[in-house]
Amino acid sequence: MKKAIPREIEKTLPPTLQAVFQDQGLVGHLTEKITQVIDFHLRRTFEAVFEEAFVPAFQSLSIESGKKIAYEVGGGVNEQLRLAEQTHQQDTAKIDALLNQVHDLQRTVTILAENQAQFQSQLMEVLQQSGGVPSPGSQSTTVGAQPPPAVPVQKTAEEIEAEEISQLMNNRDYEQATVKVSDEDYDSSSDWTNIS
Repeated sequence: MKKAIPREIEKTLPPTLQAVFQDQGLVGHLTEKITQVIDFHLRRTFEAVFEEAFVPAFQSLSIESGKKIAYEVGGGVNEQLRLAEQTHQQDTAKIDALLNQVHDLQRTVTILAENQAQFQSQLMEVLQQSGGVPSPGSQSTTVGAQPPPAVPVQKTAEEIEAEEISQLMNNRDYEQATVKVSDEDYDSSSDWTNIS
């Protein structure tokens, strides 16, 4: 009996299968059912693979990219801060040097002013001693007094030169007055050499 059943199946199965495959409605229905089952299983498999493999990979990639961008941005900001600090230090050094030069210039101007005042004082003394410039206290302050009539007096060359120097000093032409005094000193020293 066991041998008879497979033989029966062998006889009846091929024509039955042929009949089934020739029925297009049945084949379409079977294909749709199989496709739905395969589609369902494939979706489940893809979702599982996506969640297990792709999502962690994307997360780690985004974290690494974020860290890299943060490092690059942080490095750029640190470099800009370092350059700004370096520029600030250079500017501070230049300002300090400039302030030192200004202080030196102020000291030089002060010394020059003191030397000029001292020179003018000495020049006035020389002129007063030579009789070219009257001293401040010797001028007459009498109001309404008539000056005595002018008597033409012959002046020496030294008196004329002293008056010229006095006039230059009154006009605040100190440079020309200094040149005149220097010339006078030179002439007097050359007189002494001629005498000797």
